Amino acid sequence: LAHIVDITARKGAERARERFELQIELLSRLRLRLLQGERLRDALGSFCVDARERTGARRVVVFEHNPAIDQVVVAVSSDDLGEARVPGGGTIEQATTATADVEPGSVRLRSADPELTYEDRKALEILEADELLVAPLGEALAIAVAAPERATISPADEALFGRVAVEVGEAVELAHARIERQRFDVLEDRERIATDLHDVVIQRLFAAGMRLQAAVPLVSGPARERLASVVGELDTTIAEIRDTIFSIHHPERDELPLTTRVHETVQANADYLGFAPHLDVSGPLDDVGEELGDQLIPALTEILSNVARHAEATTVRVAIECSGDSLVLEVVDDGIGIDPDAPRGNGLGNLAHRALVLGGGFVATANPEVGGTVVRWWAGTDSSD
Repeated sequence: LAHIVDITARKGAERARERFELQIELLSRLRLRLLQGERLRDALGSFCVDARERTGARRVVVFEHNPAIDQVVVAVSSDDLGEARVPGGGTIEQATTATADVEPGSVRLRSADPELTYEDRKALEILEADELLVAPLGEALAIAVAAPERATISPADEALFGRVAVEVGEAVELAHARIERQRFDVLEDRERIATDLHDVVIQRLFAAGMRLQAAVPLVSGPARERLASVVGELDTTIAEIRDTIFSIHHPERDELPLTTRVHETVQANADYLGFAPHLDVSGPLDDVGEELGDQLIPALTEILSNVARHAEATTVRVAIECSGDSLVLEVVDDGIGIDPDAPRGNGLGNLAHRALVLGGGFVATANPEVGGTVVRWWAGTDSSD
C-alpha cells in the first residue's frame, strides 16, 4: 500500500509539473510576441492556437465587449469562427466587464446544468461545446476554453486556465501600457517637430521671401516674372507649413466644429500679423458641407498669409457669411493695397482654383474707404454679390 501511495503521489507531482511547464510555455510565447511588437489581437490569436494544440481543447476563444454595439463578439479564435456574437447578460458578458484579478479566476458552464441561463446555453451552442471554462482578462476581454468532445475539464485544468487567465490579463495590461507609452513618445516627437517648424523653418522661409520680394523691383523682364513666381511659391510653402503645424498640434482637427477651426486658424495667424484680426461669423457655419469646410480653412490661411507678407496692415477684418451650402469669405485690411499690374503668384491662383472647384469664385480689389485690399472668396453659389 505504501508503494502504491508513493507511485500515486509521484504521478500526481509529475502531472502538476507538466501543467506548470505548459503554463510557462504558453505565457512565454505570448510575452515574446508582445515584446517583439506584434499586435495584441494577433498575439492573442496565436496564443489561442497554441493553447488548443497543447491542451487538446475543442476550441479556445477570446471574447471582447464592443461598446459601439453593446455586444460581446469573438475577437480571436483558435479556428475559423469569425466574429460570432453571444447574447448579452450572460456569464461571458460579465467576464468581459470584469477585471483580470476577479476571484475565482474562472467559471465553468455545462450544457447539462438545468439551471444554465438562456444566454450561457446559447454561447455553448455557438462554440459547439458541452462544457466551457470562462475567465476574465481585463480590458473588456475574456478567454473561453471549450472541453474536448465527450470530455470534461478536470479541476486541475480549471486551476491551470484560471492562473493562465490572470497572467494573460497582466500581459494584456502591459501591452496596453506599452502602446500608450509609444503613443506618448509619438506625441512628444510631433510637438518637437511642430516647434522646430514654427521657430526655425518658417521664420527662415519668411525672411528669404522678404529679401526676394525686395529684389523684385530691381530686375526686369523674364527675370522679374521668375523672381515673383519664386516669391509666390514661398508664400504657398509657408501656408502649407502653417497648416502642417496646426495639424500636428491638433491631429483630430477634422472632428472639430468648423467654427472652432476658423477661430483657431485666425488666432494662429495673429503671431505673423502682429495683431489679432477681427472675426465676424453669420449663419450656421457648422452646418455647411464637409467639402466646403475643408476648402475654407486653407483659403483663409492663404489670404491671411498674403496679408502678413505684403499688406503692411494694422487692422484686418475677417467676415464669413453662410447659408445652407453656400459661403462667402471676405478679408479686409488697411494696408498698402494691391498692385493691379503685379503678376499673380501661385497663392492667388490656388485660391481661385479652390473656389472654382466648388462652383464659386475669388476677387481681390482695392478698399475704397481706408485703402488696403478687399479679398472676397465664395463657394457654393453662382454669384459674388
